[in-house]
Amino acid sequence: MIQSFHANGKLLLSAEYFVLDGAIALALPCRFGQKMTVKQDIADASSFFWRSLRVDGSVWFEGEFDSETGKAITVNDTKIAAGLEKILGACLTFNPHFLQKCQSVEVQLEFPELWGLGSSSTLIYMMAHWSGMNAFELSNQTFGGSGYDIACAGSESPILYQRQSEKPFFKACHFHPDFQSQLYFVYLGKKQNSRDGIQRFREKGGANSEQIEAMTDLTMALFQANGLEDFENHLRQHEDLVSSVIEMPKVQDLYFQDYEGVCKSLGAWGGDFILATSRKGKEETLEYFRKKGFDTVLSYEEMIKY
Repeated sequence: MIQSFHANGKLLLSAEYFVLDGAIALALPCRFGQKMTVKQDIADASSFFWRSLRVDGSVWFEGEFDSETGKAITVNDTKIAAGLEKILGACLTFNPHFLQKCQSVEVQLEFPELWGLGSSSTLIYMMAHWSGMNAFELSNQTFGGSGYDIACAGSESPILYQRQSEKPFFKACHFHPDFQSQLYFVYLGKKQNSRDGIQRFREKGGANSEQIEAMTDLTMALFQANGLEDFENHLRQHEDLVSSVIEMPKVQDLYFQDYEGVCKSLGAWGGDFILATSRKGKEETLEYFRKKGFDTVLSYEEMIKY
C-alpha cells in the first residue's frame, strides 16, 4: 500500500515575532511545498528506510530507523536524524503502531532547502496526518513556534492567524489585491533559523500590549489596503515598529536605500525572502535586484496560493 501526503510552504506577510504574543498576522501559503510517499507492506517490519530529496531529486538525507522506537540505526547525517527522531518519537507516543508495516518513506522538497519556506513545518504537517496526531500539537512537542506555518501547510488560501492562550485560531481570507502584479519576493540568500529570531525577540523582552495592538491594526490595514500607496505606507510603519522592538536595522536601510519601492523583511529578519513593491515593469524590477546580486525574484502569482 502507498500513501501520499502534501503540505504547502509559507511566508509571513505581517506580524513576525509579534504573532508569538497574540498579534493577528497575515500569512500566505506558497505554491511550493513538500510531498511525502509512504510504502507499507502487509507484514510487520522491524525497521524502515527514509530518504529526503532536494527539489532536483538528489538525496540530501537518508537512513534506516527502528520501527518501534523511531531511533536511527544508520544515517548519513546525525544532526538531521536527531530532528527526525524527535518527530518520530512524538508521533509514536501518540500512536505506537503507525510505523509497524512501514517499508520506506520518501519526502521531496518543491523548493531549494535554503529558501526558508518551511522544510520543517511541511514535514511536521505530513507526519501528523500520517500518524493521526494533531499537527499543532506535534509542532509544539518538537520545534515550537507560533504555528502559523502549520496552518499554512494545509491552507489553499491566505489566512489571518492569531494565537490566543497558546492555541491557534485562523481563518481563510481573500487577499488578492488589485496591485498584486506589483509585488515581488526577493531571496537574500542568507538562510535564517526562525528559532534564533524568536530567541532574540524574547531576549529583547518581546512586545507589550500596546505594540501588539498596533501590530494587529497594521495587519488589518495591510489586508484592507486601498491601493499600492496605502499598502506601502503601512509596510513602512510595520518595519519601523518591528525594528524598534528587536533593535535591528531595516532591510531597506541595509541593502536597498536607492530603491524606489518599499522592501519588507519576511519572517526572521536578516535573511530568506523579502517583499518588494514595484511601479516598474517586471524585467526592470528584476534587473535592479540582479545588479545588487540577488538573482532569485518571484512574482506574487508565482509564489503564493490564492
